[in-house]
Amino acid sequence: MEQLKERVGYYLARFEGAITWAGHIVESLIGLLVVAAIAITIWRLLPEFAALVAADNVTYAFMELLDRIFVVIIGLEFLTMLCRPSSDNVLETIIFLVARHMIINETTPLQDLCSTISIILLVVTRTYLARLAFRRRQVEEACEKDS
Repeated sequence: MEQLKERVGYYLARFEGAITWAGHIVESLIGLLVVAAIAITIWRLLPEFAALVAADNVTYAFMELLDRIFVVIIGLEFLTMLCRPSSDNVLETIIFLVARHMIINETTPLQDLCSTISIILLVVTRTYLARLAFRRRQVEEACEKDS
């Protein structure tokens, strides 16, 4: 009976390892697809810089270009979030999304106020989490020194 438990445990551990490995492979493939999409977007942005110089309505052309640049930046933040998931990366991505909404879209003053308040709250949350992590590391180091 004990041997059967050991064998089942061994096979379950191997199965769990295989699932974890497959998950890492899928994450890597998605990361590669995101990198390819970002590269294609950057490549397609290059002609738009030249079009900005020749545009009749420079303000509209600039806003369109800025919108596409924000898409690239948010894509890069998403890639960072995918490769190194952390609360800091998630908050940074959300901050960029709110900033893009506030800058690119035509919004009312009330919407701008809400966006500004949300960015402030996100930055405060990010700062709080960073300080909390720093204090946690200090406590762990102090405990290691004591032992």
